[in-house]
This record gives sequence, C-alpha cells and structure tokens, in this order.
Amino acid sequence: MNFYIYVALCVLLTGIGQLCLKLGSRNKQSLLGMYVSPHTLSGYAILFIVTILSVLALRGIDLKTFSAFMALNYVAITLLSVAILREELSKNRTIAIALIIFGVIAFNL
Repeated sequence: MNFYIYVALCVLLTGIGQLCLKLGSRNKQSLLGMYVSPHTLSGYAILFIVTILSVLALRGIDLKTFSAFMALNYVAITLLSVAILREELSKNRTIAIALIIFGVIAFNL
C-alpha cells in the first residue's frame, strides 16, 4: 500500500479527532462528564488510530517528510472548524493556511 495514503489518513483523522474533542469539551455538566462524553471518547479513539497509521506510514516514509506533511493538520483542523463549528476564517488564518500549503509543497520539491 502507498505510505502516502497513511499520511493523508493521519491528517484527515487528526482533524476529525480534534473536532470531536472540541465538541466533547462543550459538555458543561462536569469535568468527568467532559471526559466520558461520546464526542471525547470518539476523539481519543480516532487519535489512537492516527497513532497506528503514523507508525505504518513511517515504515515507508522518512521522518522529515512525514513531519512536513503533518503540518497540514493545522489546515485540516481550521477548515473543519470553519465548516462544522462555524468558526470564523480571518484574513491572517487564510494567509497562514496558504503559507503552510506552500511550505509543504516547497519542502517536497
């Protein structure tokens, strides 16, 4: 299997896992309620899967290349936050996303 598929899944699932953790943190009942909410538990489960996928990806990709692609986590999390949580996408964040994408492309040339 292409190891870059593992990396892409890591980026996507990290975004989804972080989104689940954010949704779980909205549970205002109690501190324990935040940690045992379905969203929080799902987020941790997804991030555990990301850990396994990361190990699989690192079997065929250099660590420096893997780390460069993982910078796209910020892009994924920001875009998911805008789409699902309706957070604002400021001009500065848009510029930052463009710089991250440009950096990943430049790194891999």
